[in-house]
Amino acid sequence: MFSSVLILCIGNICRSPLAEAALREALQQQNKSIQVSSAGLHAMVEYPADPNSVKIAQANSLNIDQHKAQQLTLDLVKKADLILVMTQNQLKQVHQDYPSSRGKVFLLHNSPATDIPDPYKQDETAFEEAWKLIQAGVANWSQMLG
Repeated sequence: MFSSVLILCIGNICRSPLAEAALREALQQQNKSIQVSSAGLHAMVEYPADPNSVKIAQANSLNIDQHKAQQLTLDLVKKADLILVMTQNQLKQVHQDYPSSRGKVFLLHNSPATDIPDPYKQDETAFEEAWKLIQAGVANWSQMLG
């Protein structure tokens, strides 16, 4: 049984805040009390979510206005029952940096295994494409966790 999910990307300002909010909302709709949080492998610590991510969130009735980026730590890895990442490289990096994470790190978009590209410093189209992949991953994981 999962009680906490940690979602990772690089800076924790574009993809993971959106995925965190979307998964939290999906699980709440299923009356699942699973804690969902996010962090970055190279977080832009204390930065708010990217304006393009905020715009997508608002358009989908999600709120990430108060989001502040945080760095991935061993403590966060230990506390999470499940860790979801955006890319195969991130999965490898988490395993390398935190060997104790093995067995609980998976791709967010895992059917089929697909990397969710980083839209940072790109146009709205890149954010929309990432959002579509995030939505698919969230839909899949919320069913598996639900």
